[in-house]
Amino acid sequence: MTPVTIGHMADTHLGYRALTKADPVTGRNQRTVDIENAFAWAIDDMIERQVDLVVHSGDLFHHTRPVYPAIATAIRQFRKLEQAGIPAYIVAGNHDTPRLRVSGSVFGLLESALPGITVCGGYEEALIEDERNDLLLTLVPHGRMTNPEPPAVFPVEGRRNILVVHGLVPNMGLPYQMHEPGEEEISEILLDSAFDYIALGHYHPFSQVRNNAWYAGSTERITWRDEPIAPGYAIATLGDVGAPATVEHIQNPHARPMVTYDFSAGMVAELDGKAIAEHLLQWMELLAEPTAMTRIVMKDIPRPVRRHAEALIRMDADGLVWSVEVTGAGIGSSPFVERGPGMPSANLLELFTAFIAEGQETNQYDESFAASFAEIGRRELEQAQIAIDALVTAEGAE
Repeated sequence: MTPVTIGHMADTHLGYRALTKADPVTGRNQRTVDIENAFAWAIDDMIERQVDLVVHSGDLFHHTRPVYPAIATAIRQFRKLEQAGIPAYIVAGNHDTPRLRVSGSVFGLLESALPGITVCGGYEEALIEDERNDLLLTLVPHGRMTNPEPPAVFPVEGRRNILVVHGLVPNMGLPYQMHEPGEEEISEILLDSAFDYIALGHYHPFSQVRNNAWYAGSTERITWRDEPIAPGYAIATLGDVGAPATVEHIQNPHARPMVTYDFSAGMVAELDGKAIAEHLLQWMELLAEPTAMTRIVMKDIPRPVRRHAEALIRMDADGLVWSVEVTGAGIGSSPFVERGPGMPSANLLELFTAFIAEGQETNQYDESFAASFAEIGRRELEQAQIAIDALVTAEGAE
C-alpha cells in the first residue's frame, strides 16, 4: 500500500482572549492574535510538508458562538487546504458544541463556506470514505459523546481505518483539577485496537495514550496549565493495514513562552516590597525572554508586602517580559477558562488564606482552630471554584 501522511491538529481554540495587551499592528487582543497565528502556522506547515490529508480533533473554536474574526480565520485557513487539494476532516469538540441541542452551531456555517472540507458537528458519528488515500474515517463529534448510549463504531476489516474523536481517554491518571466542566470520557469500547490511527483532541500536551492513539496537543499555550507543554501538531504516517503508525510531533517555534517563578521569603535578606521587587526584576533580566508571559507565585508573603512588590515590578518590567502576573500560592484555574480584563489576580482561596492569617496575627484564632478552619474552607472553596468554572464555561457556550 502507498504510505499516507496525516496532519493531525486539535485544540486550536480560535477566539480565545486574555489579558489586556494589544497587538501593536492590529490593535486586537494579543493573545487572540497569538492563537490565530499558531493556527495559520500549522496549516501552512502542513501544506509545505505536503501531507495527504488533515484531521482536526475538536475545539476549533474557544466558544460555541465565536466572534466573526475567529470564524473568518478558520474559513481563510481551511480554504488554503482546499486550494492545495488536501482533504480535511473536522469534528466538533466540547468548546464547539452548544450546551442546548436546539441551539444552532457555527459548524453549519463552515459546511456551507467550505464545500471541500468535511465538517462533523451535531450528535451523530459519520463514516467517510477517502478514496484518494484509500482510507475509512470514523468521525465522532463531542455531541455524540453526550448521548446516553456510547457510539457504536467498528473498523472495517482489510481497510486502513482512522478514528477522529474529542474527549478524555480513561485511566490517564490526571489530578482532578486537570479536568474541566463539560468534558466527556471516551468509552474503552470506542478505542478499538483495530483502528490504524486514533486522532484525539481535548488534552493539550502531545502524547500517546494507547498503542494506536495520540493526542496532537494544542497549537498554542492557552492557560497556565499549558506552561510545560510544547505546542504544535502531529504527523502520522500509515503504511499497510495493521502496521503501526509512525507519529512525529511538529513543534510550533513561535509559541509564546510561559514561565513561573516560585518566590519564597528566604530568597531575600529583608522581607519588604522593594527588596522583593529588585530580586524579581533581576530574575527577569537573567531570564532574557522579552516575549514571555510570566507568573510569580509568592509563597507565605503577607498580602500588603506582595502588593507593594507587584506595583514596583510592574513599573519596571516593560521590555524584560511581555506580561507579569503576581499571585499568592493557591488553587489553579480551570485549564480552559481565561480571566477577563476586569477580574482581579487574587483567587477565592488566596483571599481566604489571607483572612485566616490576619485572624492569627490579631490573636483571634489559635493555631489549632486556624488549621481546622483552613482545611474546611479549602475544601468548600475548591468546590465553589469548580462551580464558578462551570458557570463561566456555560456562559461562553451560550
